[in-house]
Amino acid sequence: MTTIIYDVIDRYYKGQNVSLADLDFLAKCCYVLDCSVSDLLEYQAPENTEPPDSV
Repeated sequence: MTTIIYDVIDRYYKGQNVSLADLDFLAKCCYVLDCSVSDLLEYQAPENTEPPDSV
């Protein structure tokens, strides 16, 4: 049992309103699913972004 409420799991599953990764949540999911974080996450570059100004 992860003690994570269903709404949180549902938001991650649907990819809705997830702006920051909750490391405690991810650790619990990895424990329950016997997997690594890289099995759950995939990096996607933001759309329509310009490179930062040079310093």
